[in-house]
Amino acid sequence: MFNKMYRKIIIFVLLLVVGFIVYSVAMSRAPKHKPQEKIAAIDFSLNDISDEAHSLSDYKGKWVLLNFWASWCPPCRAEMPSMQKMYDQSDKEIFELLAVNVGQQPSVVTDFLEGKGYGFPVLLDENGRIAAQYGLRAFPTTFIIDPDGNIADKIVGAREWGWEEFKVFIKTATDESKS
Repeated sequence: MFNKMYRKIIIFVLLLVVGFIVYSVAMSRAPKHKPQEKIAAIDFSLNDISDEAHSLSDYKGKWVLLNFWASWCPPCRAEMPSMQKMYDQSDKEIFELLAVNVGQQPSVVTDFLEGKGYGFPVLLDENGRIAAQYGLRAFPTTFIIDPDGNIADKIVGAREWGWEEFKVFIKTATDESKS
């Protein structure tokens, strides 16, 4: 009996270590523009936590960081402070960040957000319809939408977001589209 419990503890610890390593590697990667065939982002309309409607098409002409997340997801929670820092430093004339909570009741989302000071729009996809249209398979998943409304990149997993790195991404993507 002791050996069986000991094995379970060892397996659990190993899984935690592997999970931590995977998480650390994922957080260290910054987005890099990958030239690809242009795919139009699916337009949608969702309400935010203040019940104000937002459509993706409202942000045409801007770069949009479209982040799908859930409050029960540790990597989602881990990347949110860097998303806020990026949002604070960003040029609002050319950039918007939309954080789409998937599958949770508004009260759960507002309870989670309370006191955290996140200023970017948090939209509610309570039934997961928009996440399904975007083919989500993991949380967090982020789509970078270019000013023309096309998907410039898809990033699965948490990141340490930074405005300076994002400006490099924008410049690279813009230069490649001119070529």
